[in-house]
Amino acid sequence: MPVSPEIFMTQIIENRTRQIAALLILLLAFTGSVIFIWTSYRTQSELGFLEAKYLVAEESGSAIYAIKEIKQGDFIAATSLETRVIPVNKMPDHIVTRMEEAVGRKARFAISSNDILSLYDLDPYPPYLPVYVVEAARDIPKGMVISKDAVVINQHFAKDLPKLWYEKPDKIVGQSAAQDISKDQILSKEDIFP
Repeated sequence: MPVSPEIFMTQIIENRTRQIAALLILLLAFTGSVIFIWTSYRTQSELGFLEAKYLVAEESGSAIYAIKEIKQGDFIAATSLETRVIPVNKMPDHIVTRMEEAVGRKARFAISSNDILSLYDLDPYPPYLPVYVVEAARDIPKGMVISKDAVVINQHFAKDLPKLWYEKPDKIVGQSAAQDISKDQILSKEDIFP
């Protein structure tokens, strides 16, 4: 039986469409496989790099630890301390790193066994330790009651501090000035009436 030319053309187009669809499906499957293999390779490479990075030795440094309790006001003896090597990224700021920085100084606060010594635990403070102190925010005449807005907290090196200075304004506010206090002056116990 002869096939009409329209049916013949329709069959050819359908066959070609099926072939193109099959080729597109194969092409998509191939592209997906390539992407999957490439992503897996990159992930494995990155994991290998990270593992290699963590196998590199971390930097470490010395820290001074109390090996027994030290009471506030006690002189710090070498027998109360030990040097330990710890990773630098585990070191807090302003720690004691050498025995000679602490031995012979007084403990400003009680120090528990196994605590890392801080430079802030030492009395007197080391000269270049930054310390927060109370300063006059404006001129305060003798006899004036000191208000909260008359003082500010500022940072100075310990070497620049008067002998008896204030760390917190709550001990000064409401007290009277024992002498004229100039703006930006660090307030000491001599500046305040008891």
